[in-house]
Amino acid sequence: MTSFDAATRSVVARLPGRDEPVEVRWEAGAFTAVETAALDGVPPGEATPWIVPGLIDLQVNGAAGFDLTSEPGAIDAVAAELPRWGVTSFLATLITAPAQAYDAAIAAIARCADSGRGVATTEGRTGTMASARPLGLHFEGPYLSPEYPGTHPVHHLRSPEDAGELAAGWRADRGVRLVTLAPELPGAASLIERLCGDDVVVAAGHTAADDELLHDAAGRGVSLLTHAFNAMAPLHHRRPGAVAAALLDERLRLSLIVDGVHVHPEVVRLVWRLAGPDRVILISDATAALGGAPGAHRLGEVDLEVEADVVRNRDGGLAGTQLPLTRALRNLMRFTDCPLAEALRTVTDNPARLLGLPPPRIEVGAPADFVLLDAELEPIATWVGGAAAYRRADAESHHRRE
Repeated sequence: MTSFDAATRSVVARLPGRDEPVEVRWEAGAFTAVETAALDGVPPGEATPWIVPGLIDLQVNGAAGFDLTSEPGAIDAVAAELPRWGVTSFLATLITAPAQAYDAAIAAIARCADSGRGVATTEGRTGTMASARPLGLHFEGPYLSPEYPGTHPVHHLRSPEDAGELAAGWRADRGVRLVTLAPELPGAASLIERLCGDDVVVAAGHTAADDELLHDAAGRGVSLLTHAFNAMAPLHHRRPGAVAAALLDERLRLSLIVDGVHVHPEVVRLVWRLAGPDRVILISDATAALGGAPGAHRLGEVDLEVEADVVRNRDGGLAGTQLPLTRALRNLMRFTDCPLAEALRTVTDNPARLLGLPPPRIEVGAPADFVLLDAELEPIATWVGGAAAYRRADAESHHRRE
């Protein structure tokens, strides 16, 4: 096994798209060298880890027992856990909730920005480690269709016509980066234009919109369909709906939950053929059940139960996941036969471009946010800003001591 050297800040690994192993070095939070390397007699193969940019997750409702809708102040705690699944930056996501939850989340993300969270270190399970970077907030609701609420509490849904003071504070400069809404609701068109004018990315989701309306919404600034196929009008040969519009409209990206349950593998193959590696974004839609203790969890006001690794509400409906993003990546490759280099774009380039950020790269001068993956695409180690954020060997040793 080719190992990394934390003291000298270098690693020898395989880089997707290159035949030879590379030696990567970093200093002061950025890559300083990416050079072809010899493996000292160890031939390239499964024993040599992959090195990939840190993963970006646009929909994290919680992790490790923490639910961000009911406890927005837990953003730091969730950020500290995510590197164990290869995630180095994320959007803290709230589902439909009372107004005070959104205000609390904006205050919490401001505290993260003030503290420099993501490059600062925290005392975690295995000692002092870096945390994932919260890129901002994703408000999934409350402006959603009552026809397709999913597991969102219907009594907290609101009309965009009544957005008023609540949405007036939803701006990128206050940490609100993404809002999912139903574009067919009264007042949605003006709210979309106002949010886009304040540099907030707007997604359609939990929607009864037909194809024509979604094309119109794309013209007003909507650029994403949130967890495609779930909580929206189904694809039908006489009523194409939002899914068909998103597949055909080059202005739109689609986020997918690729766990084999939310979207059937054959449908994932269909989406991949039509939207390809340029417009598909994998999300975890992770809840507090990801990495949490066995048993019951919460998603806002909703009670969750985990059955055979599937997260459901008390009525048996799907309610987020406990899906690591690296596993979604592996599933995508298995369902579509796409190579790792293409699959990685769905968790690096595409979410970064959606948010208007530079795509992450393993190249000189780029921020040293990266992950070492084994042959099964499970994280071996994760760095954020050149600082160690997770090491599997340390975690396993800690687990044995417990």
